[in-house]
Amino acid sequence: MPRSELPPDLASLVSAVLATVEDVSLTTGPAPEEQTKGDGSLVTKMDMALQRSLTRNLQEGWPGIPVLGEESRPEEARAILEGLGALPGRSADSGFTDRSVDSGFTDRTSGSGFTGQPAGSASTGASFWCLDPLDGTSNFVAGFPVYAASVALVDEDGPRLGVVHDLARDETFAAVRGGGAWLGDRRLKSGEGAPNELAEAMALVDLKRLPGELAARVATEHPFRSQRNIGSSALEWCWVAAGRCHLYLHGSQKPWDYAAGMLILAEAGGSFVLDPKPSGSIGFDLEARSVTAASSEALLEAWRGWIAKPGEGPPGHSTATGVASP
Repeated sequence: MPRSELPPDLASLVSAVLATVEDVSLTTGPAPEEQTKGDGSLVTKMDMALQRSLTRNLQEGWPGIPVLGEESRPEEARAILEGLGALPGRSADSGFTDRSVDSGFTDRTSGSGFTGQPAGSASTGASFWCLDPLDGTSNFVAGFPVYAASVALVDEDGPRLGVVHDLARDETFAAVRGGGAWLGDRRLKSGEGAPNELAEAMALVDLKRLPGELAARVATEHPFRSQRNIGSSALEWCWVAAGRCHLYLHGSQKPWDYAAGMLILAEAGGSFVLDPKPSGSIGFDLEARSVTAASSEALLEAWRGWIAKPGEGPPGHSTATGVASP
């Protein structure tokens, strides 16, 4: 992947991710040995090897920045976010308190989708790496060739750098806040060639995690031309950014599922809503949240309007939005 056009920090991150993937892929072999985690999801030796290697390379390249990964122990993840002031005080009954709609992300309806540092510049405050070493583990175990490594650098204003590498296709998606998004050496513009109407759009929908009534409506009354689900959240964000699909709906994602992808989509010109809005001074917490996204702001508005029942308006009352400039 030519990286001469990428900002220096982003080029360095792409190099670190690709070196890790090559090293781990060569040393672990192709046969996955899976285990089931407490939440019912799968984990393999590849997940663990990628997380160890990515963590080592990130800490060597950017000393002092903590790493939060999907395979981190829950107490480690909480300690990282609490240490950065990203989590408010914990309550005894329901996890986290003080979820102000004005903390963390604000509604961003102009600019690059996120405010803050110029492209390629260093963060002036708390930051952490947020990674999913193997997004799409069930696909990997089944031999279904859709899985990726996803890494984002997150600061007070949200993701600043993001890289998603498709291990099966050897495709690398990357973005820097305020500086654009790329697939390899090609600039991404999600709206180019995108339809103007829902009826002409291709949708990515994860039916499994949607409320039953909404899942039934999507299956039987859908407003789009066709629907797919590829089983890798990070790549689903990226495929909308690349214009391969135009609508996206997912009922439950953690930070490592959306951190890099949301930046890539926003910088490509797409729009999205996270519900509920992430809380805390750094804008991230460990709560699962739904995703509604589209390749353009107009399509997102139409998509959310259809999802909402007539007369109720768009879903969610406390949301984080990302809208990139044309």
